[in-house]
Amino acid sequence: MDKRTSLTLIASLSLLYGCGEQMFATEDDPTEIAMAESPALQTEQENPSYLTTISHLPSASYIPDYMDDSAIMLALEEHQSAFYYVLNACVENDVPAEVALIPFLTTHYNNAYAYNGKTGIWQLSPGQAQNLSLTNNYWFDGRRDLVQSTEATIDYVKFLHSQLNQDWTLVLAAMHTGFQNMYDALESNRAQGLPLDLNSLDISPTATQFIEDIQSVAYLIEDEITANDHPVSIVEFPGQIALDSLARTSKVSLSSIQELNAGFKRPLTDPDGPHRILTSNDNYKNILDAANAPSQLREVSKSNWDQYIVKPNQSLSVIAHDFGTTVSEIKRVNHLHSDIIRVNQKLIIPEKHTSAPQPTQKVEPVAGPKRIEHTVARKETLYGVSTKYNVSIEHIKSWNQHVSSNIHAGQKIKIWKFTPTSSARFYTVQPNDSLSKIARLHGVSVQSLKDANQLKSNVIYPNSRLVIPKKS
Repeated sequence: MDKRTSLTLIASLSLLYGCGEQMFATEDDPTEIAMAESPALQTEQENPSYLTTISHLPSASYIPDYMDDSAIMLALEEHQSAFYYVLNACVENDVPAEVALIPFLTTHYNNAYAYNGKTGIWQLSPGQAQNLSLTNNYWFDGRRDLVQSTEATIDYVKFLHSQLNQDWTLVLAAMHTGFQNMYDALESNRAQGLPLDLNSLDISPTATQFIEDIQSVAYLIEDEITANDHPVSIVEFPGQIALDSLARTSKVSLSSIQELNAGFKRPLTDPDGPHRILTSNDNYKNILDAANAPSQLREVSKSNWDQYIVKPNQSLSVIAHDFGTTVSEIKRVNHLHSDIIRVNQKLIIPEKHTSAPQPTQKVEPVAGPKRIEHTVARKETLYGVSTKYNVSIEHIKSWNQHVSSNIHAGQKIKIWKFTPTSSARFYTVQPNDSLSKIARLHGVSVQSLKDANQLKSNVIYPNSRLVIPKKS
């Protein structure tokens, strides 16, 4: 990718001119892009070794008050590997490169940035991560993983394009205002025979400002973009590894490994994967050697875990008790499918801190589109998939770059499940409310309420905003 390719955004933005709330804005969370504090002042403390130290600087006339050109350039310098990764991903997926500039406005490309329950460069909440089918467990948070979160963002952008008149200007604006707000405004104008461009829609003026801010960033960094086809490489490991041992063995700083692999919450990677490490080109060979050389691989693979040989008359429960862990955790890390073990069998025993029971956290449902990964069954056709999810074949193809009419068993297809509500009404859940009570109040069925809000159960929470569907 040369400079001309990577900066097609400059030309296209001039067309958008005149036509952030965070990337995945929702109607019940109208957080403005201009935050009260610099992102650097609200970062998580789990990985302080790679946090940036961006502070308030004098504002420029073309940059939001909380960030000026010096802060953007500092962010580009300190997080250029992440930026180039996102930029390349956008170009390779035929998504406007402007999308890659949004994190400059929201997070300074700092993956450790957390605000109001959201985290990662794309500022996703737990509910949004659930809608996007991102992994979020004890070991791994896909919201902070550069690969998973960027893939989800690009998929979301493609979905927006398919629903918003295939107008990239409206797509960028919807990244700021939220899909439902933009969809409602677009359908309202369509019903009245009014123009469908951004300036003609009844939408917050901050949406236009958001696009102008992206344009300003584009012009600011244009001269700093250099040709770099693969600024970030991925090294696959055969199983779970310890990050500190990887840093020591490969002679790569732990902070540089953590910055590009912020999705890992623990000193060890998730036993169930992903088993890959993102690395800059400068460190690629060292990381690759650690993955390929048997002597180095032994050093980084679960190096701070005990190996235990099963003795006669021992059970998993006895071993778990002796080592202060749990049966389920021993089974998990050793990939055991039953409680049966044999004498002289070798088991990996996790350290106590890795198996500490975690309180179950309720993830509040978020109204909005849901991303589904469908695995094609034997003899299944694209028409059958479209019928199953009640979406058009054209939309499926637009959401999946390499999907044609000839699909095959085992193929993965991205599907978006959503309920359009062009004249949406909203209701804020009150204490002691129930779905049946709300349904009676608005003259709709409980099932239609659940479908409109993509709810899997009847559980709702006070202060949540529900979409009220039209009466049948």
